[in-house]
Parts: sequence; C-alpha cells; structure tokens
Amino acid sequence: MAQGEGEGREGGGVMRRMTIAAAAMAVLSVTPVAAQTANPVPIVTAAAGGSVETATKLIAALQLRGTFDRTFQQLTPLISNGVIASIQRASDAPADLKAKIENPASRQQVEKILGEEIMKSYRARYAQIIDATAKRYAATFSEADLKAALAFYQTPVGQRFIAAQSTLQAELGEQGRAIGAEAGREAIPIAIKRIMGTAPAVPAPAPAAKP
Repeated sequence: MAQGEGEGREGGGVMRRMTIAAAAMAVLSVTPVAAQTANPVPIVTAAAGGSVETATKLIAALQLRGTFDRTFQQLTPLISNGVIASIQRASDAPADLKAKIENPASRQQVEKILGEEIMKSYRARYAQIIDATAKRYAATFSEADLKAALAFYQTPVGQRFIAAQSTLQAELGEQGRAIGAEAGREAIPIAIKRIMGTAPAVPAPAPAAKP
C-alpha cells in the first residue's frame, strides 16, 4: 500500500471517530443542566436569600426527577460504552467477562445490566441532588423570586411549559446530533491540516543495516 493511501485511510478513520465524538458532545450540550451543581455560575439576585423550603416546593413543581431521568438516560449508554471499552482494554479483566462482551448476543445483556445498575445508582442520589439544588436556589434567589416562580409553574401555562420539556429535549437532541455531525465534518479536516502543518514531523525509522 502506498504511504499516501495509508495516511488517507488512517486520517479518514480519525475524522470519523472525532466526528462521532463531536456529535456526542452536541447531544450533551442540549441536555438539561439542572443536575449540574458543581461550579455554578454566580448569578445572584439583589435580595438573594430565599428559604430552602420554598426552593424545594419550586423544584417539586418543576418535576426535576423526570428531568434527571431523561438526562441520565441519555448519558447512560455513553457511560456503558466507556465501561465496556475499559474492560476490553484491561489486562486483568476476567476472561469470561470479556468473552460475554465479544459475543454479540450476550453483549446486549451486558449493556442492559450496566444501564440498569447505572440508572439505579443515579436514582438513589436524586434526593441528594435535589437537596443541593434547593440550597443553591435559596442562595441565589430571594424569597419573593422563588414564590413568584412557584406561582407561575403551578398555573396551567407553567404546567404546559413543564409538560413540553420531554418533547422539546428529544427534538433538540436530534438537532444537536445533526449540528454536531456537521460541525465535526467541517472542523476536523481543518484541524488535522493545521496540526500536520505545525507539529514537528516524526522521523522515519532508520533502515536496518545490511548484514
């Protein structure tokens, strides 16, 4: 095989893999962020300091448990695939486990069990996430703000907003995947050209000395 042909195939493989990664990131970018309490953006109202009790009622009205489920159900397949890839690479992983992963029929069972256990572990922590979220809301918004938001989401219009979230997220997810794939196809070839033009070339191995 010619060197250029080999590089072209390898480059194409790299671009395909990176395009998939870009699409995955786009999906994550449109998922709800209510569960993300680490490193919050410090947006604080002028009279912040509402009560955790009112914040908890607001969270209940927002039906965040359903939001968490939709979010983590999108993340779980990515996590499961990452776990499976790690097992396949691990030299100390049980041979029987690797064999189950390699077998297409049993791999489905492996993915199913992983998904179930990951979701079970997430759901066991929903109360912890909701408590952290309520405290963050209370520290960010005033009591009047929290009560006003709660009053809105308890109205028929507010309930329709909440009810529409599942459909909107699914539609945005589809758009995110398409946009992510398009962005990857555009950006990755340009990035590779820049990398190849600026990175130091790897020297070719010296030919073996003739006897």
